[in-house]
Amino acid sequence: KQKMLKGKLVELREWRVDDIQHIPRIANNPKVVKYLRNRFPHPYTEKDAKSWVEFCAVANKDNILSLAIANSETGSLMGGISVERHSDVYCKTMEVGYWLGEEFWGKGVITEALSLFISHVFSQYKDIVRLEAGVVTENLGSVRALQRAGFISEGIIRQSFSKKEKVYDTYSLSLLREEYFKSKIKKRKK
Repeated sequence: KQKMLKGKLVELREWRVDDIQHIPRIANNPKVVKYLRNRFPHPYTEKDAKSWVEFCAVANKDNILSLAIANSETGSLMGGISVERHSDVYCKTMEVGYWLGEEFWGKGVITEALSLFISHVFSQYKDIVRLEAGVVTENLGSVRALQRAGFISEGIIRQSFSKKEKVYDTYSLSLLREEYFKSKIKKRKK
């Protein structure tokens, strides 16, 4: 059983059956889905939520880990965060993704969630050397959250993200295992 990861603002935990009724209320917002992949449904129904929670319960944890982001005091659902392993010659890389209900934006929730999650991912997946994220260049809040978590911008991937007939550039950001642990050692020495 996955243990809960707890911070001051958030706890990261496995998805639960009782989340099914709450996911659509938070996720069914055009602003929330604007920069998410098309596999994240919109409109987001209770049936979609049930499918997601069931998928997460049986997903191969070697390749995918998805946790709910919840309020650390009340336990109420705020969003989700995940990693997915790449394949073939990229198998030592995992892509980080997340979403958050609009009412929780700008409050440090994703920054703390990323911090807890990255630590967990690097401790659980010893073979992973690189975490990466692709973020639409207009989504500056997400870019800043990743940078606060230690991700480095590697450049802009031009016209790489297409959603609702609009094509966007994306930032490619990454965090290497060695960089992460070096920064943790520096913080301890201060």
